Parts: sequence; C-alpha cells; structure tokens
Amino acid sequence: MTRQRIATAVAASLLLSLTSAAARAVDGPIAVSTTHIDFGQVSVGSTSSGSVTLTNTGGSPFGPINMFGGAPPTAEYGASQNCQGQTLPAGGSCNVNYDFMPGAGGAFQDSSNFTISETGSQADGEDFSILLTGTGRSLCLRCDVAVFPPLTGIIANPDETPDRGETPDPGETTPTFDHELTGTAKVKGKGLKTSQPYTLQLSFDPAAGTFLAMAADGAVYTGNLVAKGKRGDKFRLFLDDATEGALAADVAGRAAIASGRAAGALLGETSKLTLKLGRNGEVALRLKSEVLTSGIGEVVLKANLTSTPAAQ
Repeated sequence: MTRQRIATAVAASLLLSLTSAAARAVDGPIAVSTTHIDFGQVSVGSTSSGSVTLTNTGGSPFGPINMFGGAPPTAEYGASQNCQGQTLPAGGSCNVNYDFMPGAGGAFQDSSNFTISETGSQADGEDFSILLTGTGRSLCLRCDVAVFPPLTGIIANPDETPDRGETPDPGETTPTFDHELTGTAKVKGKGLKTSQPYTLQLSFDPAAGTFLAMAADGAVYTGNLVAKGKRGDKFRLFLDDATEGALAADVAGRAAIASGRAAGALLGETSKLTLKLGRNGEVALRLKSEVLTSGIGEVVLKANLTSTPAAQ
C-alpha cells in the first residue's frame, strides 16, 4: 500500500470516528435559566425554595418530555418538577423546583443531575447538572462563651428542685432573694406581638460568679455571672443548660397564648442577659430570648427589668 493510500485510509477512519462521536452526542434545544441555586442562610427547621426554568429555544415543539433523575442525594434538599409528559412549544417552558430544609447548622452542598429526552431512552436525552448550596442557621446555646463551673449552693441541680406547687421537705433550705425585678416583656413573632408584665426574684454573688432567679410562676433559673468591663458594675448572666430550656419553654408558651397557635417542638434557643448595678443598690436587668418552634417559627422576647434592694 502506498503512502498516499495509507494517509487516505487513516483520514477516512478518523472522519468515521468523529462522525460516530458526533452522532452519539446530544445537544437539544432545551436551555436552563441557571445552573446554581444558592439558598443563603436558612433557619434550622425552616424551608427555602428556588426553581430552575427549562425553556424550548428551538423553532418547533419539543416532547413529550421524559425526565430521568433529578433528586438530590442528601436529605437537606428536595426536588419536584412539572416537565414530565409535557410537549413544550417553541419558547415554552416548565420548572424544576427545589427546597432547602437544613436539619442542623452549617453549610450544605449538593447537586441535582437529570436528563431531558423526547424518547423513552435516557441515552437520547441531554444532561443537566444544578449545583445547590445553602447554610443552616442555628439558634445556638452560648456558642461564643467559655463553659464555667456549675453553680453550687442552694439549688445545684435543677432536677432536684421541688415541683411547682409541691411543699418542700422541712429539712430543705428555702431560697431567699435580694432583689425583685419588675418590668414589661415584649414578645414578637410572625403574626404576633404582645406586651406582658414580667417579674423576677434575683440573688447573685459576684465573688462566686453565680446567680439564682425565680419567675412569677415559680420557674427557677440558675447560672453563672461574669463581669463585663472594668468598672465592675456590669455582668453577663449565662443560664445553665437545663434552665435555658425552661426559659425557652416560657417564651414559647407566651407566644402560643398570644397567637392562638400551638408552639410545637422546640428547635433552638439562645438568650442574652445583662445585669447593671446602680450606685444606690438598684439593679437593672436586660433580657433577650430567641426561640425557634415548629408551630410558630421564630419568636423573640425582650424585657427591661429594674429593682431596688429588698427591705431588710
């Protein structure tokens, strides 16, 4: 075989290979509106939605559509679509819808891979991939503070506190309080807004770094006291884990009464308490509590309370 014939045969073989590859490639008239949906920050337990529009950019109808795949693998993302079985006219469109439902705080990434075909064969279709990103926003519990030693003294373990309405044993020590704080609590959430009287009995020991408080309904709150600033007249109060939950339950209960809806499960809580001492012995407490519930959503309670020393 001459060199010319060899070259001709190689060229023909290469052309056949390229032609076969081109025949296997699928480049349909369907275009997607985006290949990336970023849901941003979404509260844990909530849902954010987004969609991708599929459009027939060709000059003739496309369909009936067979859609293969598309479901994101991870539990944080869900998908649905209205394209299956449709015949899209020129310029017509259908949608693939996505939900982001974070079950915990942190960043989540996934992809939705699907094929659009005019036949019952996936191999005849065009492949698409949609990147899904989002961040779960968790209402954390004292996430930016050091853990201090547990409170010791009158009520070291909240589980050992007598039930409300139960008479303590004669040998038990009854807690005493140095201050009575009164003020107004404002509760806000989706579809609710209310103001209510708020009272706390409070004792605290800056040297020991502990405090003890009791609400008007008998709920007991314990925790740690940490100086704030150089003057020694301001303190941050950090609730113990168990009593943090009790405060959150109180906020959820107030919201349920105000809204007429069931609070549902408690999904997250965080609180901030700041104490300021006055020159004449008066005390001011600023309280903010945020809770997230399955039935009402996010609820915020803010209270500014003041007191004078209890009479000796």
